[in-house]
Amino acid sequence: MIKKDQSRDIWIVQYSVRNKATKKVKTLRRIARTESAARTLERQLKEEVLNATRAMGDQDMSWGDLLRLFFADLENRDYAQATIENYRSCLVAHTKEKWAHRKISSITTQEIRDLVRVDLVNKSRSHQKSVLKFVRAVFNFATESRFLDRSPVPKMQFRIGTKFKTVLTENQAVHLLTKAREYGHEWFPIWMCAIYLGCRNEELYPLCWANVDLARRLIRIVETWTKKDGLRDLTKTGEDRVVEIPLQLLVVLQEMSINKEHAPYVLPRIDEWAGGRQAEVLRMFLLGLNLPSVNFHALRATWATIMLTKGVELAKVMKLGGWKSIKTLNEHYLRQTGIEIRGASDKMVLKAENPE
Repeated sequence: MIKKDQSRDIWIVQYSVRNKATKKVKTLRRIARTESAARTLERQLKEEVLNATRAMGDQDMSWGDLLRLFFADLENRDYAQATIENYRSCLVAHTKEKWAHRKISSITTQEIRDLVRVDLVNKSRSHQKSVLKFVRAVFNFATESRFLDRSPVPKMQFRIGTKFKTVLTENQAVHLLTKAREYGHEWFPIWMCAIYLGCRNEELYPLCWANVDLARRLIRIVETWTKKDGLRDLTKTGEDRVVEIPLQLLVVLQEMSINKEHAPYVLPRIDEWAGGRQAEVLRMFLLGLNLPSVNFHALRATWATIMLTKGVELAKVMKLGGWKSIKTLNEHYLRQTGIEIRGASDKMVLKAENPE
């Protein structure tokens, strides 16, 4: 069934079939943006539902069959390929051999707890939390698709300490950029933009001159690029944003705009960058300068901590950096700057009382 939702301007696609043995009705429901996409999706849903009912026979399906349907469903959603690969590799590594032929209705809540707490006892709390998240996603898919009445996944608490991120100080960032420019390093404009704009690596790579307004000192962040997914007209948060060009960066961009050597792109096309080796190149250069070894993403963290230290409002840093949750800024950046406690020690002045 295909139905147009006029209010949201989307197409709702649904397909159902009744299993002759169990008499249960299996239904899958998805949304599409265009009618042609909805027609294609309807055929896919039909195949998925029929495969599911065949797999079930007169009993419910196995965990292996459910995983195949779950991975197919992920492909039909607007997930980055890297995210899909994370789900696939983690679930296959930790559950497929253990539960491959188990009926999904037989997997108990305690077994899932044991998977996380016992089987993964030597893994980090973050890894355990991710595995539970992925298993929960599979069982949620099963309940949404009516393969199960309820999910057996338990609620579990994970105490994960928040450690300070390794970032460059303002002086270290200045030293990095000064030496990179002095040596004519081909990565200089990339590092300059990363430190002065706070953009993600995948946002800098596809940056085009068409989205740069030097006169108004504004850059529109509207696309991302990764090695696995290629170019996507979507940012990590799903929302476009505008960032302001700092005056020192403006001078560099104005110089680059004269020839537009890499047009339509702003930044140079470097093989190591396209191959995902940006962290390796940065670490090697920092090592030569006797600076802390940080990865490329740490340049974004460097930008955030410098901005906050200089007194830029948290809301503006959040807007410019494209964070949706203020929790991330609070936990990883604001706490590291010490702004929240600044001035508190001024009250700690000990004075001897006059004896009477």
